[in-house]
Amino acid sequence: MSQSSISIVGAGFSGLIAGRVLLRKGIRATIYDKHPPPPSHRNAYGITLYPWTYRQLLTLLGMDESTFHKKLSIDMSRPPHSKASTTQEQASVRAHRAQLEYFLREGLDIRWNHKLESIKPTPAGVSLTFATPDTTHTTTDILIAADGVHSIVRTALLPTSTPHILPFVVINGKRQLPASTFDSVFRPAFATTGGSIIETRLSGTSNTHLQIALNKIHDDGTASLSWTYSRPAHTNQADPLHRPERSPDAAREIPEAFFEELGQLRLDEDLQPAFAEVFDPEKARSDRLLHWLMRSVKVPPTSELRRWGEQGVVMIGDAIHAQPILGGEGANAAIVDGVEIGKWVGESREDLADFYDEERLRIWENGMEGTEKRLDEMHGIWRSTL
Repeated sequence: MSQSSISIVGAGFSGLIAGRVLLRKGIRATIYDKHPPPPSHRNAYGITLYPWTYRQLLTLLGMDESTFHKKLSIDMSRPPHSKASTTQEQASVRAHRAQLEYFLREGLDIRWNHKLESIKPTPAGVSLTFATPDTTHTTTDILIAADGVHSIVRTALLPTSTPHILPFVVINGKRQLPASTFDSVFRPAFATTGGSIIETRLSGTSNTHLQIALNKIHDDGTASLSWTYSRPAHTNQADPLHRPERSPDAAREIPEAFFEELGQLRLDEDLQPAFAEVFDPEKARSDRLLHWLMRSVKVPPTSELRRWGEQGVVMIGDAIHAQPILGGEGANAAIVDGVEIGKWVGESREDLADFYDEERLRIWENGMEGTEKRLDEMHGIWRSTL
């Protein structure tokens, strides 16, 4: 199998990690991604890495603790040029996603602007067609599908496995702060938690959850923040903010009702200064806003996964067990999947179908259930397990 051609669709975490694991074993895979080469501001936000994923990244990137934190960490509690203590080493790490992806891409063969149009497993290999100016056709022995929640591969091969949208309203924003505002309002708020995330659930019946996350403190003292406003969708009346049928292209369309809701929130709640600053309706209008849908993809039947594995196709990450953005552990799961499929293929396992063993699928299913439970608990929803 080490002589087999390997293609990866999707240059997100799982695809990049898989490619990097293979590269360390002397195996070059070709990675295809529908997007153009990413600008510096794409994915410019912080992610939480758990110890079991963070440790694997150190090995893959060839970095020690100090170098990783200097280049990638955004933890307020850990000075960027200091070594982590024993306690810190055991804790989760907040890292800058765009910068992490930059280091993961180094040395990989990535074909940008290649949107997958069709896939067809054949006796000669997996036939792929990409939408490029001249249309690109290729055949690969092994296809690793890491193309996210809207996976073209999953849609083509498992058409009944579609994303489920959970009944929550989530608006995400990104904001640049001047140094003076960050130092006077936000730095003290982050200091109270010892980390780079502050959050609160509002009192009353709305079960609204507010979260502010630090993405980066720039050399000039300015700062980049992400924030989320979330609540359960209304069930007893029309909800203009819950739009489960919207197209992916409509994510930037924010209804006026959202700003009205923010205005009412400020009247009803005694917000701490950092939250009052971020969730000011007029200031929020100037932020980069996205309407997030809380999508999840249930793990398909084992027989279906094995069927395509026997024909050279394996699906990982959000392509096959997507978790909601809020409350989820998608980045960590993607990293683990990328490492494990890279090792599996790199160690010349004879049957890709065996990648889908009972333990792996159980972990995927438990991760999905745990994520949905956390999302409920964030919003004060307690469901009976009976």
